[in-house]
Amino acid sequence: RGASAAGGLSMAPAGARPDGGQCFSHAIGAAYEAGLTALEAAQATHDPTAVASLLRARPSHADTLLVVHDLLRLTGQHEAADDVLDRALGALESGWPPAFTAAAAAGAARVDGASPANKPLFVALFRRASSLSRRGLHGAAAETAKLLLGLDEADPAGARCCLDYFLLRARRHADLLALRGVVEDAPGWAFSVPLAALRLTEGGGGARAPAPASLDPSTALQRACLTYPSFVVALADRVIKEGGAIPETLAAALARPPFARAPPPAPG
Repeated sequence: RGASAAGGLSMAPAGARPDGGQCFSHAIGAAYEAGLTALEAAQATHDPTAVASLLRARPSHADTLLVVHDLLRLTGQHEAADDVLDRALGALESGWPPAFTAAAAAGAARVDGASPANKPLFVALFRRASSLSRRGLHGAAAETAKLLLGLDEADPAGARCCLDYFLLRARRHADLLALRGVVEDAPGWAFSVPLAALRLTEGGGGARAPAPASLDPSTALQRACLTYPSFVVALADRVIKEGGAIPETLAAALARPPFARAPPPAPG
């Protein structure tokens, strides 16, 4: 296992952290660098076939595979895109030392997502999480997102912005609530936490269970609405656009601050 197995992209230990985390980082070899140069030239032609043709010469070049995956995904060829994504992850994995696999499984692996050499790993894992969720495998998608957060708490891939969605879709409400205070700083979590607490008390996804004593779903939802009024405005606008109706009490509230001062929802 090493650079030659991964098409010139290898991974090696990069020290340890005081908290016990084991650091790893990819290294770009000459062969992989040449592939990046060829990929940049092919992309400059704006011809998808030029990019795809590179795979014949470098079938395990992760960056090229990820570009092809994006092309296939954007054209609706999801099955072919998933196959290419599997190849990209396989190419990356072929360069991983056994120590990384063991540390990742134990939640102790750390990788600097700001390093260009490590970017393919984060892109590939994030796209895998999205693909798993699209296929209804929300629990597996959540575990992939948690892996991304564990590798780099700075979250260069934006995993915390969709982890709550994956957990809600997987009906893992207790798991979502257990992450309060860890990734709750994302705006979506302000709404997901009270929803998960409510679903937990209703027995959604399993037996009924009480919400944490410090969390009242109604109070938490009110706090979320007041903290992020533009979310409420956007939701009401979406309901109306889709032919629905909003209660008179909500319509009256939207005409008063802080909702009346909230910026208009983004297009779409």
